Amino acid sequence: MPEIIFDCGVSDLFIVRVAGNIADQTSIASIEYAVAELKVGLIVVLGHESCGAVKAAMTIGDKSLGYNLDMLLAHLKPAVSGARGKSEAAKVASAVKRNVKITVNDLENRSKIIEDANPLIVPAYYNLASGKVSFL
Repeated sequence: MPEIIFDCGVSDLFIVRVAGNIADQTSIASIEYAVAELKVGLIVVLGHESCGAVKAAMTIGDKSLGYNLDMLLAHLKPAVSGARGKSEAAKVASAVKRNVKITVNDLENRSKIIEDANPLIVPAYYNLASGKVSFL
């Protein structure tokens, strides 16, 4: 999908997919590889409209979904706690955008490899209905 959104070929982008766009140890390590070994100079953290992981974090409360899902959803709690909006869709969009910015901050501050490579890291939001990407 990112290849289509950004009009690129199959091997033109190094894509790290993780539910909720969280910066956990594995996703950060993958990005470290991209910047250190492949000399990637641009990282786009792309959240999207109606993100299911964000919706789950907003509705699950303290219910456990098991160790792994609980860890993933825990990463989303800071973004979800500050979500604003009049409708559920607006609250989800707010949380997704907040989470993207949190993830950018995590990438900038939790990896010496990424810091040393100094890539441009930008937060973005993909609107499913319009097909447009907004850089935040």
